[in-house]
Amino acid sequence: MAAAGTSLRRTRGLREGLPGVPGGRIDFVTMPELRELGAALYERWRHTQPGAIDRDALWWERTVGEVRTPGNEFKEPFAAVHRDADGAVTGLVVYRIGDKWDGAYPDCKLTVEEFLAHDLPTSVELWRLVLSVDWVARVEVPNLGPDDPLPLLLQDPRAATPHEDNADLMWLRVLDVESAFAARTYGAPGRVVLEVDDKLGYASGRWALEVSEDGTGRCARTTDDADLALGASELGSLYLGAETASRLASAALVTELRPGAAFAADLLLRTPVQAWSPTEF
Repeated sequence: MAAAGTSLRRTRGLREGLPGVPGGRIDFVTMPELRELGAALYERWRHTQPGAIDRDALWWERTVGEVRTPGNEFKEPFAAVHRDADGAVTGLVVYRIGDKWDGAYPDCKLTVEEFLAHDLPTSVELWRLVLSVDWVARVEVPNLGPDDPLPLLLQDPRAATPHEDNADLMWLRVLDVESAFAARTYGAPGRVVLEVDDKLGYASGRWALEVSEDGTGRCARTTDDADLALGASELGSLYLGAETASRLASAALVTELRPGAAFAADLLLRTPVQAWSPTEF
């Protein structure tokens, strides 16, 4: 689920017994505070999320309304940060609330524009805030990680439904194979040889991907027999672990030259969380 809509009447709130943060607190912050605290938090968080890209100063200045572009009216949202018992910021949420009533009854929608949490207890505390806002009947999260546990935190997970704006906005193109594959970590030790066809020449050739027990890997040219044949587009799909070689092989986008090679590649390339970028580019 990359996005979610949730009826609060159906969810019945969060499950009992979820972990919290002893001594932690949530503080509402101003836009200048959001720019400063959010930038530092995001920079730490993005190194834990495959696919996340950096955000420059201009991105934050536009987000908090310090820089405005023609045609985009800025309305200040609500913003809150979570701090642990030592005062360190471990998460944030930014949201807006629409004013809608059904006669004398509130029927407002809360839209989450930004949600970052460094751990599950922080996430629980922030979602508890979101789900407890007065007059809100529905919560929408247009941009949520594909394997975010939010639905499973609810008393009724089926109350969380995919958002209509759910879309794949990530695009990656490997130009320097050796540097790219040496920069990431891997899920299991092993070796697989890739025969890459790149019409522009950047990634063309036969490459041996070797992963050590410690999760580090290297990719170097080789003359060994290839295990998988694929194109540059499929190489980019596999790089972050967002797609599997097995699925691409079943769609005839990857050719398995050695039986079992696709699954072996999947074991190497898997990541603890699915690739996702909350930042459009």
